[in-house]
Amino acid sequence: MGTDRSDVPGQNKKTGRWRGDLVAGLYDWIMVHSVFPGKFHAGYEKHCRIIEEFLNDIHGEEIIEVGTGSGFTAPYIPHDNKYTGTDISPNLLKKAERRFAGYGFTSGDNAGFTRAPGESLPFPDSSFSYAICLLTFNFISGQAEALKELHRVLKQGSRALFCVPCPERLLPGVKIQGKLHTGEELRDLSREAGFSYEESKAENGALLYFHLIREYM
Repeated sequence: MGTDRSDVPGQNKKTGRWRGDLVAGLYDWIMVHSVFPGKFHAGYEKHCRIIEEFLNDIHGEEIIEVGTGSGFTAPYIPHDNKYTGTDISPNLLKKAERRFAGYGFTSGDNAGFTRAPGESLPFPDSSFSYAICLLTFNFISGQAEALKELHRVLKQGSRALFCVPCPERLLPGVKIQGKLHTGEELRDLSREAGFSYEESKAENGALLYFHLIREYM
């Protein structure tokens, strides 16, 4: 299943190409060597360990990832889950598909990749039982709408793992693209969308890790 939207945020209206595709080939290098130490003042390897701890006990779930990027989560998701990755970048989706295939996730079998923005997920209600959104939420222009969409496609009682840069944890003078929120603001946004908010005690520079729980309603 896929989508070919002409109004994806960050997309060049004339060429139909997302601007991030221009650096897709360098995406991982930039994250590891520039963004994590320079922007987040955080350890990349520590981030990997934290995500592994969250995901290695997830089994038998239908997982959706909003902002799959180049497929960072592939090594940490057990093979008995069914995975759907979404992103607005065609090139990053291709990288993610190749990476997931290397970890035992086959497209059309236990994995799928769809081009879609977080505000408009092309899936039926209650399609998934777990969600992941890592270092993506601040780039979504319609954040309230994206949370409502996530609430719609998740089953009751499902959980969603988030990681975001947090403004009160940034070093002085550091600028992060997109719209950032404090923990309290994230809690309020989550409640408005029908989620309860559960902040993790994991510490890693300016990064905040938390779960949203889809309420029974």
